[in-house]
Amino acid sequence: MRLWHQELIPYLPSVKDYKGCSNQLGGQHTEIRMIFGSINRHGKVNHSVVNYVNDYPLSYLRGYGLLIIDEMKKRGFQTSESIEQEYKNDPYAWELLTGLSKARLYTRNMTASICRSVWII
Repeated sequence: MRLWHQELIPYLPSVKDYKGCSNQLGGQHTEIRMIFGSINRHGKVNHSVVNYVNDYPLSYLRGYGLLIIDEMKKRGFQTSESIEQEYKNDPYAWELLTGLSKARLYTRNMTASICRSVWII
């Protein structure tokens, strides 16, 4: 599990971009849903790479999810309206995405022992 920095999202490959490549953009959406599933089942995330998610409100993850959905739509993917609406029903997540808040994106991700992933704070 990992959450990529928001500035890398437009560069993540997808199957629509290059035939035979890994679908990292779609995988990012799946990761977010898996994190929400873990939180719903166990009350928290229990994975060393994304444990920091437990330290922040879920609005941050929903705002990040909206960034991923927006990029998927730009590339012609069909997205779930119910999932998008779930994220948009959180007013703070929507505020983070639209830039109405002074929130900053914080990076932390384990890639080759270097922390570079994303989290909205």
